[in-house]
Amino acid sequence: IFIGSLDGNVYSFGLGHAAAPVAASQCPHSWSCQDIGLPKVDGRESFANGAWSISGNGTGFADVTDQFRFVSQDVSGDTQIASSIGLQGLPNMQSEAGVMLRQNNAQGSPFYAAFFSASKGVVVRYRTAFNGAISTFTASDITRQLSPRYVAIQRTEDVFRAAASSDGKHYLLLPGSTATIVMPTKLMGGLAVSSGINGSLASSKFTDVSIGTPTFTPVVPASVNACPRGWSCSDVGNPQLVGDQIAANGTWTVQGEGKDIWLANDQFHFIWQPLASKNGTVSAHVVFQTKLTAWQRLVSCCVRVWAAT
Repeated sequence: IFIGSLDGNVYSFGLGHAAAPVAASQCPHSWSCQDIGLPKVDGRESFANGAWSISGNGTGFADVTDQFRFVSQDVSGDTQIASSIGLQGLPNMQSEAGVMLRQNNAQGSPFYAAFFSASKGVVVRYRTAFNGAISTFTASDITRQLSPRYVAIQRTEDVFRAAASSDGKHYLLLPGSTATIVMPTKLMGGLAVSSGINGSLASSKFTDVSIGTPTFTPVVPASVNACPRGWSCSDVGNPQLVGDQIAANGTWTVQGEGKDIWLANDQFHFIWQPLASKNGTVSAHVVFQTKLTAWQRLVSCCVRVWAAT
């Protein structure tokens, strides 16, 4: 069991209370098909012509009380899971289907997942410690812009992130989806379905399923306004709200969001130019800045850059 960190955050992981996976006769070789959290109705699945049809029961994903159907393989190290997902038989609007990386099959195990929700579009959920709270955010802007059919999650060491795509080829990084979760090298990776109601089944179809090492880098969402010529403009640390900038008459109006610029997890909107040499100077006059009323809000400021040498 480990508790602690070197980056200012507190992480914990241990053995948990995993149950031995229940073998399902219809589960293909090298896959494990099981219910997590003892839902009232057993889930089921079939595989034909490269497509999975999975029916899952359970209340879904909440603090300590996960209930869903999980079809998974053992994975190790840096991992990517991608699939096209179609929600079909839905008992209510809380039904969800998606891709997941999970430490084990304990009901309160740490995990990271991206789902299609019947009511919310693309949703990312994760738990960083056994029986800990679940973090959730809804990618409503991406859902409206892309009408995505595909979702993907990636693990690189202890960093997890999610992406969505309308064609399965060009993936857009989901703003705010990046999370640091300390889990063992070997995990369970696969497909998850929950009905949102304990006692009813929800059905989903998964096609173009791929599980392996990361094969692409998702595109970072662009700002609303173009970056002026000669400058670079982008978010650092994948904050939940995409930053923006406008340059006019020598004045920059910049919008940025993020948790902080601190320790190993910076999040902010950055506008920069390369320095001509190792030594350089940057000076600016901050004209105004909006006052924040919460930790994670979009902030605007105006800056006049006097010199960048």
